[in-house]
Amino acid sequence: METTPLKRSVKAQGHTAQYKMHKYFARRPYNVFRHIIRHYTEKGDVVLDSFCGGGVTVFEAAALERRVIGVDLNPLAAFITKMQMFHGDTAELKDFYRRFLVTAEKKYGDWYRVVFPDDEGTALWFEWAYIVRCPACGERIVLTEENKKSNGIYFCSNAACQNRRKGVKRVDCIPAGSKPLRVKYRSSTTGKTLVRPLTTENMPVFEKYDFQEIVEKLPRKAQFTIPDDWDRLYEDKLREKGIHEYSDFFTERNYALNCLLFQDILSLRETTDERMNEYLYFLFSSSLRYTNKMTRVTDNWENGKPTAMDKHAFWLPNQYVETNILDVLRQRSKAILQGCEYAASTLPSDLTEALTFEELNRHNHCFMVLNRSSPFRRNRSMSSLRTPRMEAMSSMRSFLQSGMHGMPVIGDLTVIFIKKTRP
Repeated sequence: METTPLKRSVKAQGHTAQYKMHKYFARRPYNVFRHIIRHYTEKGDVVLDSFCGGGVTVFEAAALERRVIGVDLNPLAAFITKMQMFHGDTAELKDFYRRFLVTAEKKYGDWYRVVFPDDEGTALWFEWAYIVRCPACGERIVLTEENKKSNGIYFCSNAACQNRRKGVKRVDCIPAGSKPLRVKYRSSTTGKTLVRPLTTENMPVFEKYDFQEIVEKLPRKAQFTIPDDWDRLYEDKLREKGIHEYSDFFTERNYALNCLLFQDILSLRETTDERMNEYLYFLFSSSLRYTNKMTRVTDNWENGKPTAMDKHAFWLPNQYVETNILDVLRQRSKAILQGCEYAASTLPSDLTEALTFEELNRHNHCFMVLNRSSPFRRNRSMSSLRTPRMEAMSSMRSFLQSGMHGMPVIGDLTVIFIKKTRP
């Protein structure tokens, strides 16, 4: 049956709840893809997205009762796509998250304790400003709005410095740490949420814990030197801004706590259901966007709430916030549960994940997500001689040759639709 081309545009709509569970850059409008899939395919057809990214095609095709394959060499893309295909018991996941967060609060809650002469409470975020040294005179410059001349250029506080009037570029200066500016906290005495100036004297937790020692004792930690060929290293001036190690993207406290929480998640793998543990790791992964130094607060934006990086770049604001990781995890757990509830109510109730192409052929309501670490063991004697990419391409080629035909590419959307031969 011949299908006529689309003749009208479709106005993009905002993402539905399952796409808000975990950030992935360049997600396409779900309703546009749903419209294309509905127009060019029928129930039971196979839809292949060979660069599935944030999983829009995979989810929308499955929701329309198409069998769907998503492929991406980025393991994070494949993982996010899989997690969006929730079709289980949200009550079980909600209870699992609750128990994990209660335990984490008992273990680490005092990490964000603040004490003032007249009050105390739990910090929601701390605001910091980077400190640099002037390349001409060595004077310390705090990169606050008050010291800014223009974007990226700051006044030197040394009256005798040659850069006093013209200012200096941040990227020409020498990184010299950070200075606390203010804190937003929930008062233990009044229950109110307040913002007030901050100094290290207000933060005894800084002296209570040796964060570096905590990390060093862990059997596993996310620590590596940023390689010279890293994506956007030069465009975003990471070296000039003091980023040499992965840990430099975080404050000492949040790096240490992220490492501890990750260790806690790993330790649960042998005692918890594999699927539940995957969603725990998904929760942790989704929180990292909000717990690094690429987060800031602006009084006239998002009602003063912390906003995270929103583009494919390493943007390090000169004033940044250190968020309360436990508070972020609570917020992200709510977003994930809302996404799972939406997915469970939208996807076919008998949806299954196919592990082989044969399974995909047998069931109408199924999906498959592949990436470079996906197992392909069709020929064990040859598998050790072939790369995962070669195996994936070989398996897909065999699949396409086994009774499938018609692969029109839709513009530049990198979506390929495959339709079964019909009598």
